[in-house]
Amino acid sequence: MWNGGVFDAVLPLYNIWAVFVASKERGIGVGGVPKDTAFGLYRDGIELRGIYPSKPEIARTVCKATGPSGCDYPSLIANDPYYGGLGGEFTIGTSSHTTGTLVLRHEFGHTMINVGEEYDGGEVYSGCNAARKLEKVGWKKWLTAGEDAVLNEKRDVLLVQDYSWYNLANGPYILNFTNDGLFDRWCLLISVSGVESADSLQVFLDGTPLNWTTRGLLDRQFYDWYDNLNGFAKGPHYLEFRQGFPPTNNSHPIRQLCSVSLHEYAAESQYHFDPNFIGAFPTYSSSGWKTYRPTHELCLMRNMSSQTFCPVCKEGLLLQLMRQVSLIDGIETKCTQQPQSQKIELEVEEPPNNNMYIAKLNLVPFAHMREPGKRVKDEHFVINWFKNGKEQGEFDGLEEILLNENEMQSGDWTVRVELQTPIVRHDPDQLLVSQERIVHEFSNN
Repeated sequence: MWNGGVFDAVLPLYNIWAVFVASKERGIGVGGVPKDTAFGLYRDGIELRGIYPSKPEIARTVCKATGPSGCDYPSLIANDPYYGGLGGEFTIGTSSHTTGTLVLRHEFGHTMINVGEEYDGGEVYSGCNAARKLEKVGWKKWLTAGEDAVLNEKRDVLLVQDYSWYNLANGPYILNFTNDGLFDRWCLLISVSGVESADSLQVFLDGTPLNWTTRGLLDRQFYDWYDNLNGFAKGPHYLEFRQGFPPTNNSHPIRQLCSVSLHEYAAESQYHFDPNFIGAFPTYSSSGWKTYRPTHELCLMRNMSSQTFCPVCKEGLLLQLMRQVSLIDGIETKCTQQPQSQKIELEVEEPPNNNMYIAKLNLVPFAHMREPGKRVKDEHFVINWFKNGKEQGEFDGLEEILLNENEMQSGDWTVRVELQTPIVRHDPDQLLVSQERIVHEFSNN
């Protein structure tokens, strides 16, 4: 979860605590009926989808065990080997080895970045990654060269959007659609569970079988088909889904078609598949409303299988978290009788005094303080020290300064720290700037 690179940009801000609470029963409930477990987690039905807590008050009590401010983003991990989760007050995931992390990082995206969906067929589209109008796009600083001059909507059409949740044991599932013949390529994306063996699922387009290879997993998985050379002919078409043969173990997830989406796209000049291209890509809600997102399929807030946030969401994540903290964890001050020659000493007109004071910043470990291998190129701190509101230029960039006692005690000292990072291009609220006053409380060494 935390070692895959997705959250590297903000890892210095995290403290992660784990609390284990034993349950009387194993697993989670289904059909809306919780088991006798610590948090009473359950699924509405048998589909691999949302998981809900029936005992939120107990979860809140457990969160308090981590101490004050120790549970800003509580997460509940269900003892269940299959896909499922939820965002909201509690970010919920499962112990699935295949989809547990996939779901958690997406749901944490909602909670920590404070954004809605990017995929089609949702209900809430809000935050830094969504815009209702082209002129309201909030990621203009990130637009690919040329887009910032004239921002155009990328041309695509959503032909099918269906949350099927259909048990394929009940027979074939057919989706009809019509097409105007004006697009150049298409993509079919489905999610399905219980298809762990070859030929357990059959997919047809206008009666022609589409090649499909199982990943050998019972868990809910995403599969896609692309045709980059041809769009659909004008007229009616249909998709058909069947199970090849019944499951052999009734204790496993059913062969279920979970969701289907079918897009048709214009040529690359009008719709960019390049994952790094940032523009205005249409997204369609469950009620047909159109909003815009920054990228095609790069971001894990749209593409659950993606291994990264898009740059816009990365920026939003860092800024949202910085609303709660300061870059300056503290300022250590101490008296010393032995000035260190490598430190800069302020030249003053007062009589010499053997007492010198060190003021040392404790910063959140960004920039050069990040762990090796996780440092961000060109990320650095800008540090300025002030006496009585006037910048002391000789101390620029220093995390530790040495001052004569008279100089320290004769003025009001403050320090300003700014984090400059390529992760953020637009910080209108100056969330990456912190300023603290030096309090003259010293102890002699």
